[in-house]
Amino acid sequence: MLTPEDVLTSTFTQTQFRDGYDEGQVDDLLDAVAETLRAHAGTGRPPRRPLTAAGLRASRLSVTRMRRGYDMAEVDALLERAATALDALERGGAPAGAAAPPTAPPTASPPSAPSGALAAPSGALAAPSGPREGLGARLLRVLRGDPRG
Repeated sequence: MLTPEDVLTSTFTQTQFRDGYDEGQVDDLLDAVAETLRAHAGTGRPPRRPLTAAGLRASRLSVTRMRRGYDMAEVDALLERAATALDALERGGAPAGAAAPPTAPPTASPPSAPSGALAAPSGALAAPSGPREGLGARLLRVLRGDPRG
């Protein structure tokens, strides 16, 4: 099952001249996911904004154009894994380290237009084709006063 550390240490291919999700919105959403997973595991305090699987799937992220963003397919794949983990926790309260129950493959197709809607992943994460930036590197960059890099 997906752990809070998996969420916080995930990295995505950055986009510049193609559509991608807004980095700040993705980071904020992933922080909320990790906080919720910690609360379910009993290793964290109650989340400031509790997140459910349905709420995560209903989340909308802004699409960036001509500025840096995160690869949409990679973000969608991680968010679907997180929603599946939250589904399992909400149904059975399984601990964060337990194996997730098998799930049916997603049947929804990705949106044809970049509307910013989350879509079911179309497969495994693609191999990174560009520079990747982890959460720690993003934090250091922001602390140095260079938010968009």
